[in-house]
Amino acid sequence: MEFMKVPINNKWNTNEFYFDTGASSYLFLQLRPLFLYKHGTITDEDILGSIFFSKMLHGTVSEGTQIGIKSVKIGD
Repeated sequence: MEFMKVPINNKWNTNEFYFDTGASSYLFLQLRPLFLYKHGTITDEDILGSIFFSKMLHGTVSEGTQIGIKSVKIGD
């Protein structure tokens, strides 16, 4: 995992992210997508609907919102 600032959807933002290049999806804490939405980095068009995550240790399932990210640039 790497901790870095990256442009998302071709827009620089002040957030830093951890990226796991082997992950099939990425989980944001609730405030981060709200910040990206407020600043125009993601739009209504990017919100794809509900998604469910299982917590392996507890056996519970949590609902989240699936957001489509069009681009993430790492390095040159």
